[in-house]
Amino acid sequence: MINDFVKTWIWLMDYYIGSYLDLDVRIMKNFLEKVLYTDELNVVFQRILNDKEKGKISEKIEKRGILLNVIILLDDTYEMICKEEGFILLNKSLDYLINNFLSINWLLAYLLRKDFENGRKSEGNTYQQSDIIIEFLKVIRKENNIRKMIKKDDAEKEENIKIWENVSKYDLKFIKAHVEYLKFLVILLCITESPFYSKQSRMIASQLKNCLKKILVNCRIEKFFMEPNIQYSEEEFGIHTTTKFEMYFIQSNGDRYCLRLDFPHNDVKKIHFNIHEPFRGTAFPIKKYEFQELCDKCPDCDLNDFFYKYGDCYWFKNNFLLKIKEKCKD
Repeated sequence: MINDFVKTWIWLMDYYIGSYLDLDVRIMKNFLEKVLYTDELNVVFQRILNDKEKGKISEKIEKRGILLNVIILLDDTYEMICKEEGFILLNKSLDYLINNFLSINWLLAYLLRKDFENGRKSEGNTYQQSDIIIEFLKVIRKENNIRKMIKKDDAEKEENIKIWENVSKYDLKFIKAHVEYLKFLVILLCITESPFYSKQSRMIASQLKNCLKKILVNCRIEKFFMEPNIQYSEEEFGIHTTTKFEMYFIQSNGDRYCLRLDFPHNDVKKIHFNIHEPFRGTAFPIKKYEFQELCDKCPDCDLNDFFYKYGDCYWFKNNFLLKIKEKCKD
């Protein structure tokens, strides 16, 4: 029996045929071999190959075709990262990852800016989710080039290799966590646009997607945890079961936060996000007009001491309450 997500893949492949953004056949085959390889998937895939060979790929950008491209590119990128675990990241691998992330970054930003049904552009943010990871990979490549220029004896080289291997291990963890977040975001996009999910499911996925794309622009994802128990059973397992995922991330100014998705519980009777500093309480970022209202209420206080602006939002700085107490002493 084919589930709704596999049906969505088949549906996306039909749109992929009308997209000029056709990927390498090797990458596509590798992806399809890992998913539920049904007769239906095979038929659509063969149509893609045949049309490509006959030059029937049209020169128009189809948004749903782009979505499938992003899914396959993310899968290819994740596989590449897994292969590199335990090794030093060399320039050949770095170039491959940079090229993949450049494509993913542009294509995903395009999807997040567009309304699928009528093509309306979202206002404000560009929603590029991977700028920080691309710059990070370029820094590693630059360091590799510097190392090659520095001459060392054999003993120093052997010692440095051990250090570089340990550093690469943590670099790959960081890159992997970012890909896991992007895969989650793309799954939400799939559910939002798929005709095989209920209207309510699509609405929830769309709201989650809209929240994530605004909050996590240019953030460094540190860890991403998913609750394996998808059933809601607060009575049996306690309130902790209501948290379905936790994401630890770092804003571009270095402040750390945790974003949680919680199912309904005693205090809040709906699916909702919580955002806080690790081990501390804080609040959701506020909009520009909300920040201005606070400034109007506190004309004698420079609120920039307590908030950090990024994109369309103002974030509560780390140790927010402590900063207020220190300011009040003055």
